Amino acid sequence: MTIAYYHQYLVTVNSAFKGGEIFPTIAIRSTSEGVNFTGTVILGTNAFWLDANSQYTMPQTISLSQGNRWTTNATATGVVTGQLAIPLTYQYEYLVGFGSNVPAGGTLSAASGWYLPGASIQATATPESGWQAEGWTGMGAASVSTSGAVLSLMVSGPVNETAVFYPGITVTDNGPISVSYQDGSASGTVASGKSITVYVPPQSTLTLTASAAPFLYSFEGWSGAGSSTQRSLLLSVSGPAVVVASSSYNYLVLALILLAIVVVLLVAIVAARSRRRTAGLRQEETLGSPAA
Repeated sequence: MTIAYYHQYLVTVNSAFKGGEIFPTIAIRSTSEGVNFTGTVILGTNAFWLDANSQYTMPQTISLSQGNRWTTNATATGVVTGQLAIPLTYQYEYLVGFGSNVPAGGTLSAASGWYLPGASIQATATPESGWQAEGWTGMGAASVSTSGAVLSLMVSGPVNETAVFYPGITVTDNGPISVSYQDGSASGTVASGKSITVYVPPQSTLTLTASAAPFLYSFEGWSGAGSSTQRSLLLSVSGPAVVVASSSYNYLVLALILLAIVVVLLVAIVAARSRRRTAGLRQEETLGSPAA
């Protein structure tokens, strides 16, 4: 009969859990009596006899459902070099994601990460040149959706927050016409000789329509982000852009009017000369007739 004795030390794990209502089961893994050992750590004080100079490990992070976890900043691994008392406090955390609908649209002041329940986060969406921050769209039961550049969020669950940036389309009217625009959610008119910037969703289609040109003028076409000689232009929006509507005098009409004026003048001149010639002939006939 062989009897084996093992040099062991008492290892006490004092566990605590903050921020959650359901406490997980923690496993401590080491060596006891020369064989692999797995013990269970529950809330409170837990005592284990572990072999001297053996290694012990406990999880640093315990993942639960998506976006939920327990984590500790304490040392959860080590070597049993003597009697140990290990304080182990796990904190409940939620995953909060921050992003934008278009990365090129701007920057965010908050970063994705794990946050404590009850944490207050203020995130600001700062647009790049040519863009505008329209608001935030949230996903998750505890998320927030709001207009404007600033988001205020009280963390009470896993969420994803997306900053929404719209590109600006500058429409310039260079002639005596007006331009109307429509993108499905916004509409308006650009007055003659004016320029405005409208902000529309990326990947949308902006419809631009030039009004009929007044007398003596003609619509030349569109230039810039869109090119066409038609009065209506469908612009596919992917980023900030400039579109110019141009019109000018209708030189063909002016030429025809000038020609008509010349013709009228010529007719008048010919008629006047004809009348003078006729009058001269009558006078000659009168002078050449014998006196009675």
